[in-house]
Amino acid sequence: MEISTTRSQEKLGAASPIGILGASSVVARDLTSLLSAEYQPLLFSRGDAERNNTVFADDVSVPFWISVTPIWAIPNYFSLFLARKTLRIIAVSSTSRFTKTDSPIEDERLVAVQLSEGERTFEQWARAYGIEFLILRPTVIYGRGRYLSVSPIARHIARFGFFPVAGAAAGRRQPLHSEDLAIACIQALETTHLAGIAYEVPGGETLSCLEMVGRIFDALGKRRLFVRLPVPVLSAAVCCARLAPRFSHLTRAMAKRMNEDLVFDCSAAARDFGFAPRRFKPQIEDLLAS
Repeated sequence: MEISTTRSQEKLGAASPIGILGASSVVARDLTSLLSAEYQPLLFSRGDAERNNTVFADDVSVPFWISVTPIWAIPNYFSLFLARKTLRIIAVSSTSRFTKTDSPIEDERLVAVQLSEGERTFEQWARAYGIEFLILRPTVIYGRGRYLSVSPIARHIARFGFFPVAGAAAGRRQPLHSEDLAIACIQALETTHLAGIAYEVPGGETLSCLEMVGRIFDALGKRRLFVRLPVPVLSAAVCCARLAPRFSHLTRAMAKRMNEDLVFDCSAAARDFGFAPRRFKPQIEDLLAS
């Protein structure tokens, strides 16, 4: 663990503007609502980087940033950070950099490579320019009915009343609410005596894939109804389903992963900046977009 006495210490206050990268994401919306009372959240999208920082007057500094854009896209903002006299950045990556490295799906392996290389590029750049940073790696995210890991399950259950699973679906999961990720970003930003560290930030409960899906049934007010299929059969069914555009996000690897543990330790984040995510008890609004 690297602990440093940081330049931003004592400088993060209510008058400090905080830039948020990834303006269209759910986590950015959660950040805006959580930060609005104390700070000055300023949302940025990819277009703002492409416009070469013209959203600000030349003399305006934005010393603190939270990035919820894909970490491999952060280099698009390096000039923006330097022009705005950045001191500290909290960047969100993903535990997929570990869990998808051996995926049978080329696109998933590419995501793992992009995450790993994105983290490395960001870290090297930040160190070169003396900018403080922390990296947060969430696991399965849910909230506001927008995430591909959980919301498609809810939509399938709402429409058909059942859900297919691979065998026992015993692989363990740690779903993280998007608001808890936003809170973790703010806590990490405010913990100004720490820099140069990456943290895993999973959800507050470890449960089987089967139980996770079961609680989605519960949240929707539906009786739990699982259709258990062997992994090869479910994989084949997924391949067929992908022919329909609305199921194009599915991959055959999803069936195999239902019986694989995707579990990470959050004790370092809990110890260092008070990370304390909620248990997985979703509400309808967390699962289905209104």
